[in-house]
Amino acid sequence: MAAKPDLTRLTTTMYRDGDAPGAQRLAEELLRSHPRSLEARAILGQALAAQLKHDEARTQLLKALKQAPKNPQVLCLLGELAMNTGSYRDAIGYFEKAGKHQPDLVPAIAGKAETYLRMGKPEQARRVLERQRIEPRDPRHVPLCKPLITALLRLGEADAAAALAEDMMPLDPSLPLEHRRAILFARGKALLDANRIDDAFEAFREANDTVAGRWAAQRDDQSALQQRLIDTLDRTALDSMPRADLDASNVVLIVGLPRCGSTLTEQVIDAHPSAHGVGESPAMPALVQSMQDRFGLSAPWPNCHEALSADQLTDLGRRYLDAVTDGVGPDRIVVDKQLGNFMNLGLAQSMLPGVRVIHCLRHPMDLGLSTWTNKFPPDQCIWSDSLEDIADAWHRYVALMRHWETNCSLPLLTVRYEDLVQDLEGHARTILDFCGLTWDDRCLRFWESKRTVLTLSQDQVRQPIYTTASGRHEAWGAHLAPLRNALGDAVSDYERA
Repeated sequence: MAAKPDLTRLTTTMYRDGDAPGAQRLAEELLRSHPRSLEARAILGQALAAQLKHDEARTQLLKALKQAPKNPQVLCLLGELAMNTGSYRDAIGYFEKAGKHQPDLVPAIAGKAETYLRMGKPEQARRVLERQRIEPRDPRHVPLCKPLITALLRLGEADAAAALAEDMMPLDPSLPLEHRRAILFARGKALLDANRIDDAFEAFREANDTVAGRWAAQRDDQSALQQRLIDTLDRTALDSMPRADLDASNVVLIVGLPRCGSTLTEQVIDAHPSAHGVGESPAMPALVQSMQDRFGLSAPWPNCHEALSADQLTDLGRRYLDAVTDGVGPDRIVVDKQLGNFMNLGLAQSMLPGVRVIHCLRHPMDLGLSTWTNKFPPDQCIWSDSLEDIADAWHRYVALMRHWETNCSLPLLTVRYEDLVQDLEGHARTILDFCGLTWDDRCLRFWESKRTVLTLSQDQVRQPIYTTASGRHEAWGAHLAPLRNALGDAVSDYERA
């Protein structure tokens, strides 16, 4: 796909700066004047996918494929989208078609290997990659090195993975930002698995430093929003709001911060034959964002809480239920683990009467370490780039959850990760009872489920319960002093609770 000046600018915006919304706007602008531009439509599809607008991205990429059915780049983009949405067979098909048209196409080879990794087949991923003559210092081979490092780690070959990662250093500064981040995080994991904690810490610090300062631009707005929720929605305000005319007692919201054990909790419930996990549904955050325009309100949520009518709340509730129950059989418990819904519990109380909430908690030091050592998609969990920012996010999140616990009347169950892994059956019984489900032994064998998991925890939930993630922070010693100091009393408060 030949690049034009505007498209070069688009590519720079998306890959160098990580500004997917900016890339989307520029692509749409170009398509208005050049509606047949295959390049602009392909980049628009990428930009939408980067913002998790999967259906819109698929529409644009299928339009591009219709224009050029044999274009290997478009086929690869569709393969990547299919992989990231759990359609692994489709992903393999797209990557193989791309490879037929261009056998040495690196994105097709890397995509196929990454898909096998997502499927829990590291040996097949390694076979795909080892057919290539990978040169670690060749920038063109970076997309191949990252899945090979991961495959080696999954196969227990940490020293080989670390050696490959070290052979790639220093990285070519011209590499796209997300490629650099991916390799640096993979390097950190390899060094950690090779028991080189000091080196791993420096690798993770370098990975996070590539995007350092992102949270500073959003911290004040986010802090102000959370404070408005606390100041505006006290018990009197929440109790005076009308209720939607519907029954949402079959819906369970799982909330918390990333890496809190929510995927394990969801998998335990989803293993029950009368339950269905929908993953991280974007439905509620989208409804909150669109509420003001949808109803012509004078202010956004939560300032508009007094203006909302029962009919409007019913409309919101029905739209949400339609989104999360689509394709789910009748009489099943639906579990939505959109963790960010901890911001929306005040609204959920009125728009989803009967909804239940499971609050997943984890030791703040372990949670902080886990978020800091994992690469999240662009624009997600950006406070995890800094140990101090992680502590800031923890403090504000805990303050808001305490506010909801005091002022909301929602049924709420707190599940601590450390307790769950120590006594799976005991806490699983409590969780199922809270959800209105009878006991089923299959919930103790959640890893046998063939269900696709799209979060960073996908590997953990394919194996029986383990306790090694509890207290993991202790091995890092003084390296984590910035996190511990910034958390302050939160550590002792959690340990005493």
